[in-house]
Order: sequence, then structure tokens, then C-alpha cells
Amino acid sequence: MKRSLWIGILVLVLGGYAGFQQYSSWSLSKAQDKTVTRSDEGGGRGSAGGGQGRGGAEGRGGGRSREAVPVLVATAAQKSVPAQIRAVGNAEPFATVSVKSQVTGVLTKAHFKEGQDVKLGQLLFTVDPRPLESAVKQAEANLARDNAQLKNMREQVKR
Repeated sequence: MKRSLWIGILVLVLGGYAGFQQYSSWSLSKAQDKTVTRSDEGGGRGSAGGGQGRGGAEGRGGGRSREAVPVLVATAAQKSVPAQIRAVGNAEPFATVSVKSQVTGVLTKAHFKEGQDVKLGQLLFTVDPRPLESAVKQAEANLARDNAQLKNMREQVKR
């Protein structure tokens, strides 16, 4: 019991000390902000910080002055200026479609540009026709072979 009581008192004392330190550093920084603000409000007098206060007191008399800034004169002209904004972000389309091919093959040409609007029935892609043409010729050859076999079988049935 005594041990837990001593631990509780120790935690209370350390917490109070830390709180007091925090409060004193806060109140000191608040007081410094007030003195800087008061010294800046001093009209034509120099700032209390040797010309380095806030509010631009350097150019009003006291304190150190900086070099003069050159001023250039130009005539105004009305022009159209292209508006370009460079930013990092994501662009999302307002409409997307998925295209599924009815036949397999190699695409030889796309008949549209990315982002272009397309209409119903418009030609989109050209597929390499050579494999498909060879498949059609092979099917025609198989049909001719089967017709020849059919004719031959009919002749054998007649005999």
C-alpha cells in the first residue's frame, strides 16, 4: 500500500512540474509576441529588433535599409494567353466501353484515335485477314474432298 502511494505522489509531482514548465514556456512566448507586435506599431521610429522586426519597419527610417529594387516600365498590350495548368492528378473518362473480338487475330490498324468519339457501326480495328482466308480455303478444300468422296461412294453403290 505504501509503495503504490509513493508512486502516485511521484507521478503527481512529476506531472505538476511538467505542466508548470509547459505553462511557463507558453506564457514567455506569448509575452515575446506582444513585444514584437508593439515595436512594429511604432510609426516612423525604428524597430526594437535592429531593423529586423515584422511589418516592414526597415524602410521607414530606423534600422538597416536594403538595396534599391530596379523598376522597369513597359507598355501594356492585349494578348490571348494559353492557359496551361501543370498538376499531378488522375484523369477519369466520363464514358468507357470494353471491346470484345469475335475472332482471334493480329490487329493491323486502329481506325480511331484515343479519346475520339465513335459512332455505332463505325470500323474500329482491322484484323490481319491472312489466317482467316487460309482457314476459309482449307474449309473449301475439305468440302471439295468430301463431295468427291460422296460421288465416289454413290458410284460404288450403283455397281
